[in-house]
Amino acid sequence: MPDGNPTPGGIAGDHTARPSLPLYVAPTDANDSNALRFVLLPIACWRLEDLRFDFDSSFVRPEAALEMTALAALRQSHAGAPLSLFGHADPVGTDDYNKTLSGRRALAVYAILVRDVARWESLYSQSFGGDKWGGRAVQMMVRTLGFDPGVIDGIIGGHTKDAIKAYQQSKGLSADGDAGPDTRKAMFADYMDAICQDASGAPFKLDPKADFLAQGADPKLRGDVQGCSEYNLVVVFSQDEDQRLSKPENEVERDADNLPNRRVLVYLYPPGSKIDLGKWPCPAADDGPSKCQAQFWPDGDTRRAPAAAHRVYGDTRDTMACRFYDRMARRSPCEVARTAVRLRLLDSENDFIANAPYRMTLGSGEVRESQADAQGWVVEQNVETPERVTVEWGYPPEYGIPDDDRRKRWGRSGPYSYSLSVILYTEGGESDEDQAMQHLNNLGYSADCTMAENLLRFQRDYEVWPADGTLTDDAKKALKMADDQGLSREEFIKQWSGQGGG
Repeated sequence: MPDGNPTPGGIAGDHTARPSLPLYVAPTDANDSNALRFVLLPIACWRLEDLRFDFDSSFVRPEAALEMTALAALRQSHAGAPLSLFGHADPVGTDDYNKTLSGRRALAVYAILVRDVARWESLYSQSFGGDKWGGRAVQMMVRTLGFDPGVIDGIIGGHTKDAIKAYQQSKGLSADGDAGPDTRKAMFADYMDAICQDASGAPFKLDPKADFLAQGADPKLRGDVQGCSEYNLVVVFSQDEDQRLSKPENEVERDADNLPNRRVLVYLYPPGSKIDLGKWPCPAADDGPSKCQAQFWPDGDTRRAPAAAHRVYGDTRDTMACRFYDRMARRSPCEVARTAVRLRLLDSENDFIANAPYRMTLGSGEVRESQADAQGWVVEQNVETPERVTVEWGYPPEYGIPDDDRRKRWGRSGPYSYSLSVILYTEGGESDEDQAMQHLNNLGYSADCTMAENLLRFQRDYEVWPADGTLTDDAKKALKMADDQGLSREEFIKQWSGQGGG
């Protein structure tokens, strides 16, 4: 399988070329003929990660601009190659819910590529479950278009209304501060142009009648856009993992570990490829899952269910239930389980900072800037591990801390009040001692001290007894729990004692 070209929120790449087999013909004195059937297989792929969407939402975040440029470059290198979109969900929730959400995400990406503003209006105005665009989407769009709405909190307050008014005035619209249908129509179009460009900065746009596999022949876009629910997983938890991660206190870890399963794929097919919609096996993006299930391998439900061992598609090839999709994915550099890392941003009192702005500098020099969630959690994908990175973070604007106060309290101005060098890692590839040192380092214990010295301090600080600097099974469990869950000292002690620890 060839390597793809990864970005922080996606990947693009070519599939391994299939060998061309000779076609043998022979004369005959009868009125005979043979039919030739060519298997439809993609030649290239593009993937948009879950991080480019709001959680449980189909709204495409502005950071996806980087991946849109990568798709433009891929399309340029495969001129005339028709494409089709496939949305995927993780196994949390029902098949029906995940089928609809995965389809809405694929439709949202399709609408950007063809500038279908009406389809975005439908997604905006017809919410589904947790997929409610609302104020957050408006705030992210006006900020991307150069008008500051203040904190991205979904609340259309005074600051956001002022930003909407300024945008409306720039477009010659009635400046009432309300993002109504007329304002949204203009905003959707401008936002799509802003985040979907080629490398030169020119808008990247596709023709729905010429650039897609079914060429828009179906009113519901069958053949061009599919929602695959949770049927084609790239990661399947073991039974033990599934049981542990199903507990409410492990929800953040579960969602982060499931990130590879939540994605939108674009496949590019050989130029000239066409399909017979009557034989196309996939239902429309907004149809139910029954036609998907008809395409399952005989053991399809077993493939997507937890088993004794943790499984990854690239290793085992037995995690995708749909045989039609599985055939396309087998040679794809885009259907991989990509590393996700979790950090929780705390203040000096070990309390999390909601919506903390942060900057992460990787060992390669790459810099990533974003914002933590409402519980202070940061999840980043596509980080090579193990790697030492520098994370800087601070308080969001709503705290109203002046720069003078920041300099006095933390010795620096600007948005970042704290800085820490941490090791990002993937479990399983290091010894117990290496993992323990990484956990200790991430919890703020000095890398200049020995493991035993740091472990002794940790055991005393977090009341993990006996505190003797020995890496027992309880000590390993406690380190993992404190680091992975980002617990404050008080939260940890409460949970640890509740589990019988100490």
